Amino acid sequence: MLESKRIELHGLEQAATSDIHVGDVVRTGQNRFPHYAVIALYDEMAWVRDVQTGAYGLTSLALCHKVEGQA
Repeated sequence: MLESKRIELHGLEQAATSDIHVGDVVRTGQNRFPHYAVIALYDEMAWVRDVQTGAYGLTSLALCHKVEGQA
């Protein structure tokens, strides 16, 4: 039987020290795609969702580049 666990997400409403905010669309690396929606921020990490596939991931804010003209 599968056991579910509750994940406590404290402090995710805090703004990061970069220009990236919750709700922004970003890319990682030098490629133009894929695009990710920023779901939450904590310290220097971003919880993101691939806007095409819906897959979630956790990445460093240092790797994120804001996609201009997207919200």
